Amino acid sequence: MFLCKTSMRLSLFLWVAGATLWAAPPPGYYDSAEGLSGTALKNALHAIIKNHTVISYTATENALKDIDEDPNNSNNVLLHYKGVSVPKSSFGTTWNREHLWPQSLGADVSPQKSDLHHIFAEDESLNSSRGNSVFDNVYPNYTGSGYGNYWTSTKFEVRDAQKGDVARALFYMDVRYDGTGGESDLTLLNTVSPNYGQMGVLSTLLQWHQQDPPDDAERARNDKIYSSYQHNRNPFIDRPEFANLIWAPVSSGDSVSVSFTNRAGATVSAGAVNYPVLSFTLTASANEWDLASVTVRNIGSLPGSAISQVSLYRDNDNNGTVSSGDVQLATQTFSSNPVTLSCASPSRVTSTPAAFLIVVNIAASAPNGQTLQLQVDANSIRHSASGGNDMDPTHSAFSSTAATVTGGVSNGDSLNVSFTNLAPSNVTPGQEDVPFIRLQCSAASNEWDLASISVSKTGTLSDSAITSVEIYKDANNNNIVDSGDTRLAGGTLSSGSANLSLSSPLRITTAQTNLLIVATMNGVLANGKTIALQVNSNGITSSPTGGADVNPTFSTFSSSYATVINGVSDGDELTVAAYDMAPSTADAGTTEVPLLAIILTASSHEWDVDTISFTKSGTCPDNAISQVKIYHDADGSSSLTPGDTLVANSTISSGGFYFGMGSWRITTTPTHFLVTCDVSPTAPDSTTFQVSLASNGIVHAQSGGADVDPTFPTASTSLITLRNQNMGTIKIVMVSTRGSDGNAGKEFIVLANHSSAPVSLTGWQLRTRGGGDTSDKILNLSGTVPAYGHFLIASQAYGSACEGKTPDMSDTNTNGLFGGMGDSTGRSLAILNGATRIDGFSFLGGATNPNNLHEGTPFTGSAGSATVSFHRKRPGGSTGPYTDTDNNASDLENITSKAPLNSSDITIGPASRVDEWEALREH
Repeated sequence: MFLCKTSMRLSLFLWVAGATLWAAPPPGYYDSAEGLSGTALKNALHAIIKNHTVISYTATENALKDIDEDPNNSNNVLLHYKGVSVPKSSFGTTWNREHLWPQSLGADVSPQKSDLHHIFAEDESLNSSRGNSVFDNVYPNYTGSGYGNYWTSTKFEVRDAQKGDVARALFYMDVRYDGTGGESDLTLLNTVSPNYGQMGVLSTLLQWHQQDPPDDAERARNDKIYSSYQHNRNPFIDRPEFANLIWAPVSSGDSVSVSFTNRAGATVSAGAVNYPVLSFTLTASANEWDLASVTVRNIGSLPGSAISQVSLYRDNDNNGTVSSGDVQLATQTFSSNPVTLSCASPSRVTSTPAAFLIVVNIAASAPNGQTLQLQVDANSIRHSASGGNDMDPTHSAFSSTAATVTGGVSNGDSLNVSFTNLAPSNVTPGQEDVPFIRLQCSAASNEWDLASISVSKTGTLSDSAITSVEIYKDANNNNIVDSGDTRLAGGTLSSGSANLSLSSPLRITTAQTNLLIVATMNGVLANGKTIALQVNSNGITSSPTGGADVNPTFSTFSSSYATVINGVSDGDELTVAAYDMAPSTADAGTTEVPLLAIILTASSHEWDVDTISFTKSGTCPDNAISQVKIYHDADGSSSLTPGDTLVANSTISSGGFYFGMGSWRITTTPTHFLVTCDVSPTAPDSTTFQVSLASNGIVHAQSGGADVDPTFPTASTSLITLRNQNMGTIKIVMVSTRGSDGNAGKEFIVLANHSSAPVSLTGWQLRTRGGGDTSDKILNLSGTVPAYGHFLIASQAYGSACEGKTPDMSDTNTNGLFGGMGDSTGRSLAILNGATRIDGFSFLGGATNPNNLHEGTPFTGSAGSATVSFHRKRPGGSTGPYTDTDNNASDLENITSKAPLNSSDITIGPASRVDEWEALREH
């Protein structure tokens, strides 16, 4: 059936009426799309419906059971193509999900995969028959049919009752997924061979959309999706006319008739917003005509600067004022005259009259008695090409009537001002809103708006000693800031001055207005310093919001000086004494290990401590000391007692640390502090450290005045040896991936026992991964590692002599340990007792998938060779323990040696000191 445009528009009008009756969207939902067409309308609708609530694909099953429920049987769903009712419980056997936009053509990813606006309950057989075919007219040239549906291998024609439903669902998908925001770009085309992201056939869908308008069931489904699931709507169900406004072709040669109406009254108030000036009505002769712009001229006596905004609206309710349903099309200022109001998006006009309204905002400072009058210039209403190659209307200039400004301002007013000194004799640290000057102001006539006051400071107090300088309106004229007063402006001093600009001008009339200039003092002030404030000569300026007024002329007015009392004194000195309190040894995990006692004494008055700095030396890593602390030693006992208070704590970094003391005040009475530390439970055994109070490392805080930092030498603790009885007994201490003769099959690993008892390796394993390995290679161990001794594991290629040493165990693999470790492959290794990792080792960055074999950050180093091996550091030399901080990157190193140790090498301790080491561990 063919419908002419007139009957099509009538149908669209009836659709809108029906939608409003049955399923009206929330008020204002489509306001931003009103009056638009083409791409502009499409973009506006996308902005409205994007960012919907995305449900999971699994959740769509239960959602379909709700939104496609049979209204006559709540246990069933109605199938989209088939049109029959089937049990909800038969999902997956009788019915499933049908994606109108096929997954294979772009609906295979989130969020479109689970978007309910295009997913329907469907018979499995018909779903399969449709496949990913485009929607197009098929009958009578079909190859398959059923239940009113017809199809070929590439096209599918849905039954008549669902044609419009399909079209509107696909219109929604095209608009919702436009390629922005990182989402897919889905596009409807006139094609029967779509690529990924495409679907067809657009011309057929527009025909189906007209043929099958939305019904109650489709509107109810749209409502359910909006209210219960996605919280967005299908615009083409609510407003079917949107489809043709976006995709239907436009006609050229259309014209419009124009009629004008004056909307201005006799007066206009200063500060008026959206004051209607004039309106015009456009009616297209046929088809469509898109408004692009209109030119407006200011012909009244009111200056353009007093018209803060002129705007063009589509007056949808044609009531001559801006109301909630109207759409702003353009806005401008009269920075030039005339101005052209160009629509951000063309506004479509049809044969139904469309009303447009021109309104202005008037500045609150508009001068009284001036007139507002605007004119639409002759022949200045222009069309947009989005409506076709149409004709611009021919019309005469039209002017509004003149509206006289009331409630505005008058020009030429002047200000009377007198000053009074309010400065007190003294100020104290932290004192707020100290009054210094009173200003008594009144306008000579009409109104005078205050914009700013320029003030400056004199005296010996620095700018930073003044937190702020402020202006208050003294409502009750009592010369102090209290609850009834209003803060007008404030600022800080720079180079002794501040220009205090009001965020909103203060209107001063012929009635007296009292102002206060006040200052707030810093919390730290030096005794005897002085301050006075002054209003600078001619330093009071007006705001144009009160008109073009006259600034007052006057000489600088200064307050008297206020002197600081109850502050601090400058130039005090500090005496420092420090005493070593450190023990010779400290066990891992010990807390509050005493380090230094520090005694501080001020020479006079007060001396506030800002920071105290320290350094750390010795062989232990920084993280072996988990925390350092400083306490106020209240009883001066140089030990922690219940009355002592924690002042600050810190951690060691790059061999140093400091305490922020929070401006701790020291007086002429000695103040005692105690520095302590907590030793990490994983601190490496037999490493050492000492702490030093850094030379001249105590800095004063300004809160105590401009005092003198002390000069003193470094004060250090004695050297403390760390003991860790919990350090793992067996360590991997050396790995070689090539023999000294260059044979790649000659590889060895050396283990070390740090305990006083032999360790049996029965049931233990070595495990490794290299490169991108995803599973462990395993070497089962046997034998015993002697107390404080070593254990040599060699590959079969070494036979009975491994670089001059007899192996304690040999691998049976002919290609090296684990089948060959390789010189240049990143590798991670671990020794395990059952499932427990005892130690980890790595080189060349470790394995890609290390499976928790190495410890901490893997060691990188250089590749192995006939001369280079991988080795655990041994800071005590050939007779000391090996380093183990559980971090391969810091514990391991490359060495140029092929000298393994075996069970005959009892050198950890050293052997001559085994008893001494054992006694140390048992202490």
